[in-house]
Amino acid sequence: MPLVVALPGARAASTDVPVSIIDVLPTLLEVAGVTEMPAGIAGRSLVPATRQDPFPEVDVFGETGRDETVRAIVAGNDKYAERVEPEPVLQVLYDVAMDPHEEHDLSAAEPERVAALRERLHGMIREAAARRPAVEASHVEISDTVQQHLRALGYAQ
Repeated sequence: MPLVVALPGARAASTDVPVSIIDVLPTLLEVAGVTEMPAGIAGRSLVPATRQDPFPEVDVFGETGRDETVRAIVAGNDKYAERVEPEPVLQVLYDVAMDPHEEHDLSAAEPERVAALRERLHGMIREAAARRPAVEASHVEISDTVQQHLRALGYAQ
């Protein structure tokens, strides 16, 4: 999915390097003149890509969830995704350069690639969990009306 960013004074540019939504905040901070990223900020600035400067490729993590939870990693031309909820876990592997519409699952034919990408994905999840600050849970009373609205929007069951 393309990400389009318009920056003041920057010419139109594009990159084939996958980027992530977590790259938006570091980009905005750099444009605003922040020279050191605050602790805990993940991602990288996209400003170098707008200048056509070398822009290294990194693994990109994605997660979706509503009726099911799917986590994915894009690493080079490989895209590995796994549905973790509801069980059973389902895994797919695509070569997005050769199969941009993700129609040909390679996971059965390439179990070693699947295992390596799965470990990279789970490593990213562990690293993100280690960076997350500890939060104490508290109980909040929610009215019936708010609960109905949350259910209608798909945020509650």
